[in-house]
Amino acid sequence: MSSTKQPYSLTITEAASAIASGELTPSELVKSCLERIDAVDDAIKAWALVDRQGALATARQLEQELAKGQKRGALHGIPVGIKDIFYTAGLPTEAGAKAWAGFVPDYDATSVARLKEAGTIVLGKTHTTEFAFSDPAPTRNPWNTEHTPGGSSSGSGAGVAAGMCPVALGSQTLGSVLRPAAYNGIVGFKPQHGRISTYGVVPVSPILDHVGILARTVTDAALVFQAIAGYDPKDDFSLNEPVPDCLTSLER
Repeated sequence: MSSTKQPYSLTITEAASAIASGELTPSELVKSCLERIDAVDDAIKAWALVDRQGALATARQLEQELAKGQKRGALHGIPVGIKDIFYTAGLPTEAGAKAWAGFVPDYDATSVARLKEAGTIVLGKTHTTEFAFSDPAPTRNPWNTEHTPGGSSSGSGAGVAAGMCPVALGSQTLGSVLRPAAYNGIVGFKPQHGRISTYGVVPVSPILDHVGILARTVTDAALVFQAIAGYDPKDDFSLNEPVPDCLTSLER
């Protein structure tokens, strides 16, 4: 790990390498992200909820697994943000709407469940426009807080751009992943419809809704895609086809 970089500023690839070599622990990475959130989020307002205790507890668990030689993969110990229209078991999912204030689902969206299985650490929920469609989120663009970060995945885009998390999940029906990525100067990946399950994601239009990824690099987005893509019988629009190997394609 470069001595000039703070852990929060690392890409997934850099952080994974540092964790694998023992230069960095998941707890240290989570604490760095939390410190970054404390430093800048009052102005940017990317987060609807930060689960400090849960994130640190998960980090400690993942460290214990590493100590036993149990590594889940390239995302082991990587913190993530989750747009607040994705169901998260035990954490509020309010969809940016007063009508949903206090709603806590008892299961995870498939994409969230797969991220957890891959060893990621949920930092919390990022702000969204109301039901990913209407009233804007309170989030500001980290490059100029007088400007919009774009929507509807506003908090996910701003959170990644401001160094508060290396990656975040978003959703897109029209332009809600690619727009925040462009406005915030990061990578937005909207895969083929049905490639990532939308089960457990508050719907806007099932025939148009996509789960997308906001990250700092194309490789990071591909790493997350490989972990969460794939057929899901709970999603009527899920593609029952092999998932393409994006990482191999990037190496060509």
